[in-house]
Amino acid sequence: MSLVETRNLRVDLGGRNVLPDLSLMLPEHKITVIVGPNACGKSTLLRTMARLVKPAAGTAYLDDKDVHDQPSRDVARKLGLLPQQTLAPEGLSVRRLVERGRTPHLGPLRPMRESDRKAVDDALDSVGMRHNEDRPVAALSGGQRQRAWLALVLAQQTDVLLLDEPTTYLDLPHQIELLDLVKKLNHDTCRTVAMVLHDINLASRVADHMIALRGGAVVAQGSPSNVVTEAGMKAVFDLDCRVISDPCRGTPMVVPL
Repeated sequence: MSLVETRNLRVDLGGRNVLPDLSLMLPEHKITVIVGPNACGKSTLLRTMARLVKPAAGTAYLDDKDVHDQPSRDVARKLGLLPQQTLAPEGLSVRRLVERGRTPHLGPLRPMRESDRKAVDDALDSVGMRHNEDRPVAALSGGQRQRAWLALVLAQQTDVLLLDEPTTYLDLPHQIELLDLVKKLNHDTCRTVAMVLHDINLASRVADHMIALRGGAVVAQGSPSNVVTEAGMKAVFDLDCRVISDPCRGTPMVVPL
């Protein structure tokens, strides 16, 4: 069994069956990118893996156990989630926000220790937000806020990271910078990463493993070269395209017709 796995997962939201019968696993210590059209169940899948959505049937496993049978604090020590939509309390500084990532490691009577402060410092440094640590989160640009929230997740120091559209609000250079950061974190710390991305070419650039969803079902999975094909893009997105080799990385590149 993988560290993160689903078996026969069925999720209903608002009277709609979002995930009908989904079984998959995230390769350990690899970056998995989940792609697919809007409303195909990508975010719901991440939220169910993170114990935020309870399935109608089937099981989401974390570390060989049903994630919904585990205490919230235990899950938060193993798995960090960066959701699509985030909202910080008014007036909260960047540093105070990131410090919240240490909450699962603190007891009710135990203040932050030097190791906790170092984890916060390292997280801020890794996303380039140390110089903004005293600014209110509300005063930041959209891209800066996204980095601050990513730092919070990194400060948790979990073995698994689930990132739901982490490049939202970022311009292209900062998208590439953030994805290269995730790639480096994966390489340096062997964390298991799963993220939802909409840009197929960037997904191919960063992914070790790809999962393509449509209608809540897995259409294709495997290496980017196995998933990002002309037939695959037609099946997943109904997109007519040519797939060529990225001249810089050698990864698949989609050229729409």
